Amino acid sequence: MTLDTFLLLGALTVIYTLAVYRIAMLVSLERGPADWASKLRQYFRLRFPPPADGAEYLPPDQAKKHWIVSGVECANCISFWLAPIAAVLVLLHLVAPGWALYVCDFVALWWAITGVVVSIPKQRWEVITA
Repeated sequence: MTLDTFLLLGALTVIYTLAVYRIAMLVSLERGPADWASKLRQYFRLRFPPPADGAEYLPPDQAKKHWIVSGVECANCISFWLAPIAAVLVLLHLVAPGWALYVCDFVALWWAITGVVVSIPKQRWEVITA
């Protein structure tokens, strides 16, 4: 593997990691554009009601939720399932580079930039914009 390929894969890994972070935080915690993320969580809450018996081995707030609802509301859980997709897209640059991957890279870069921007604490924005 050449140094250029290694650096490209490293940069893509960082970009896709930030994109996974942003999407996981959006889906699990935020409202999203046109409230679509909160509507998605609400759909899962209605679609998968809490179990009748509960799960006594879980904390009380989690025992009253269906496991799928808990997963949709958990950024760590969402990132666990998004990470393999990101890894495949990064590794496809070695196997089959092409224009379709550049479209995926553009979308991932878009999400990565928003991930960096929203992770800056609001106190820092006041310093930056002042």
